[in-house]
Amino acid sequence: MSLGWNDIKSRYRRTVLGPFWIVLNTMISIGFLGFVYKTIFKMAIGDFLPFIAAGIIIWNLIFANISESCLAFIQQKYLLQGIPIRPELIIVRLVFRNTIIFFHNLIVVIIILFIFGYGLNLNFLLAIPGMIFIFILSFSVGIILAYLSARFRDLPQMVSSLMGIMFLITPIIWPKRLLGENQIIAIINPFTHMITMIREPLLGNPVPLLSWIVVIMIAFMMSMLAFVVSRSFRYRLMYWL
Repeated sequence: MSLGWNDIKSRYRRTVLGPFWIVLNTMISIGFLGFVYKTIFKMAIGDFLPFIAAGIIIWNLIFANISESCLAFIQQKYLLQGIPIRPELIIVRLVFRNTIIFFHNLIVVIIILFIFGYGLNLNFLLAIPGMIFIFILSFSVGIILAYLSARFRDLPQMVSSLMGIMFLITPIIWPKRLLGENQIIAIINPFTHMITMIREPLLGNPVPLLSWIVVIMIAFMMSMLAFVVSRSFRYRLMYWL
């Protein structure tokens, strides 16, 4: 966790705004997207901007954790070869760093919520267990991808391409209801439920029971698989690097 925080400080050391460059970049991106939707699609900005803002920052967290995990061991091979530490600590560092960035971006969402009169209610607290499950999932999937990517170097490119497709078919910048009778496409998409676990509480809504069930089951299965992968491949990792 200290290493993850140090990564943030190192990235923005000697800058004027420091880590709040993260907030500024996110604010510009969301603001521009809102302008495009309002101008081209003639949509009321107050109806969709909070929805899109919350979805984008959650997706950025998930995407960063997954894509960076693929290269975590490969990029830190000299650290792993030079210091006797558990490889899993590299993933903790990565996930913690991206979680810090998420909380910086969350400031933008909270500002947007107050601007458009959403405010906060008790449902907002449900985002906390959602964040915990996302952290568990990110850590577990990160371990699996890091080990497999060290062995199979084509995997990071495959994951990057797949994540681009998942962004398009996941209700991040469009609501699920637009699918009409084809909503099953979003329902069977696990990323839909991961985003719902945090976005709905931020918007003041309860989390659907189906999303709780899906995310808890996936978190349990990924944790078990990560344990098996770690135990099986830990002593082969140095040969792969």
